Amino acid sequence: MYELRRSHVARAILGYLCKHPDAQDTIAGIAQWWLAEQKMKTRTVTIKEALAVLIVRGFVLTRKGTDSQIHYRINELRLKEIEVLLKQRLGQGLSQQIKKDRRQRVHSVTKAGGNEKD
Repeated sequence: MYELRRSHVARAILGYLCKHPDAQDTIAGIAQWWLAEQKMKTRTVTIKEALAVLIVRGFVLTRKGTDSQIHYRINELRLKEIEVLLKQRLGQGLSQQIKKDRRQRVHSVTKAGGNEKD
């Protein structure tokens, strides 16, 4: 369920950015404006994790704003690809990436002798 929620947030973020390709905002702004427009409420950590997957896949770019906060925006070079993915079952692809990321974290934590906490 956790991974599904994260992939839903990622899909909502990409959906918003496709409708508003000039948009860019901080995590707080994404939660307040982008996701609220799509009637989604979620934890900040879930938004951060969804954005991390989108950044790794090259769909979202970051920049440090004059306010010293990280601002997120769509990678316009991948806009057409993103639109195609949104028409398909994007959740499946993101879920696979999330599972892979999670396995890597568990492996790293196990190797270091620590405990992973969600």
